[in-house]
Amino acid sequence: MFFDLASFLPGLITLENENYLAAKIFRMANINLIFIQMEFIFHLFLYSKGFNKKKIEGVTDLIKIITFTMLFAHLMACLWLYIGYSDEQEGWVYINDDFDPENHWHIYIFSFYWVIEVITTVGYGDYSGSTTYEYIYSMGLMVSISK
Repeated sequence: MFFDLASFLPGLITLENENYLAAKIFRMANINLIFIQMEFIFHLFLYSKGFNKKKIEGVTDLIKIITFTMLFAHLMACLWLYIGYSDEQEGWVYINDDFDPENHWHIYIFSFYWVIEVITTVGYGDYSGSTTYEYIYSMGLMVSISK
């Protein structure tokens, strides 16, 4: 379970080894199995601690929601990174003086922050897209998350 989760997450945040990107994304098909195994482990652990079935289901549902939200944010951050790197003239990675395009970890953390910001609030002012594709992606993310 943890091997499956750990095997595809780090590879998606780097731009190295692009030949294996499709294989890394394909591994995400196992995410449902990870959730099933996680739920089973939590049931065993929490039942041994004296929790009743209703509380166990509440805790596992909360953990699944948090995990899914972080996974969704990660994937959207990776897509935001891809869009930002795709235009070396006007992409958000290149036009902002705050970023070093070679520091992938710093830019990934910012990208993850940006996605969380868009998910939790509709509207932001510190950074936004600068190309047509970035604007379209931003609008799509805001519309898909809003209620």
